[in-house]
Amino acid sequence: MSDLFQGLWAILGRSTADLDATIAHFIRDVVVLCFTRHRSLYEEEGFQWMAIAVQKGCTGSQAYLALHALPDKTLEPCTQAILGGLTGPFLAEAKRMIAP
Repeated sequence: MSDLFQGLWAILGRSTADLDATIAHFIRDVVVLCFTRHRSLYEEEGFQWMAIAVQKGCTGSQAYLALHALPDKTLEPCTQAILGGLTGPFLAEAKRMIAP
């Protein structure tokens, strides 16, 4: 599981394309598929590496991946970095998802 998310993180970091609806749908689909089909591996992942990477700076696509992939306990310290990386409808979606 880690290899998949780390690879996706790397690709999203190299892309010069802005986050758009197509990329957002792809990211959500990958996260949902991993969570539903491989829940035990997903829960073992921890995603600490992603939380650290988000806080160091990330692209909008990486921020969107973190928004959907990070478990709640890992997401909380990253919320400002995630919100800072998103714009437009993706920022509005993130604010709705993160709101208490």
